[in-house]
Amino acid sequence: LGEDSAAISTNSDDMILLTTDAIVEDLCLQHPRAAGFNAVLANVMDIYAAGGIPTSFAVALSYSDHKIGEAILDGLISGSHTFKVPIVRGHTNPRSSSTYVVGSATGVVEKGNLLTAGGAQDGNILVVLFDRKGMRGTHYHFGWDSVTNRTSDSVVRRLSVMNDIALKKLVTASKDVSVAGI
Repeated sequence: LGEDSAAISTNSDDMILLTTDAIVEDLCLQHPRAAGFNAVLANVMDIYAAGGIPTSFAVALSYSDHKIGEAILDGLISGSHTFKVPIVRGHTNPRSSSTYVVGSATGVVEKGNLLTAGGAQDGNILVVLFDRKGMRGTHYHFGWDSVTNRTSDSVVRRLSVMNDIALKKLVTASKDVSVAGI
């Protein structure tokens, strides 16, 4: 409870990371492209928060309005390209009575570099990392957009700072929080 990603042991020095996030129906209906993009973003952020590198993304998409479904799909594809994570599987229901997008991402992290929310200890210093060059989200007032108008290479390079932090053992815990959460 409270972890960004499930960490699954393997017979190697790596752990598999797995995370799932759903996007609220209101965003899907009002801003469908943003909903698709944010489904990828939310999952990728959870993998990086655990010190991992995203490796794949799967999605379940449900809608009844064809234009909304196409816009969500466009956002998913854009997110896949932006974060350099392939969409490997999906399920689509174009005749649903509800509209939603749920994504799951996998990632990999060396066992010794796994960052968890539960690693915090009394007396630790709290550090919040965010991109100061970002801006308020266009579609969500509490959101902080640090991706728009950036190249994919720049976005991935900035996120991969979490991999460096994990490798260098600079923190004892990590948690992805939304701006609304802060």
